[in-house]
Amino acid sequence: MRVFLVISILALAGCETEPEPEPVTLYRNSEFDPSMRVQFASFNTGEGERYDLSNCAMVARALNANLQAMLASNDADPRPDLGFWCEVGPFDPGGSVPVLESEFPTGVR
Repeated sequence: MRVFLVISILALAGCETEPEPEPVTLYRNSEFDPSMRVQFASFNTGEGERYDLSNCAMVARALNANLQAMLASNDADPRPDLGFWCEVGPFDPGGSVPVLESEFPTGVR
């Protein structure tokens, strides 16, 4: 039994496995400090980076549109410095906040 266990462990140790795909992180910035990066969600379905990035972008567009609609319904000034965006990789609090251009929320990357 021990010989079988040792052989099994050695056989598995030699197997190459595909690397785990990077998660995709959905960020937002803070109303109080627009330079602050806040993790809102992460996407790691196992279907691959492209799939996760596509889903993240769809959610970011919906959230950005909702944010602008909420501001408009409250007669608040637009906040082009606030928004949601996606990045490949785990949450990184030290990165930069992208320039949120006028085409935002469609350009989420």
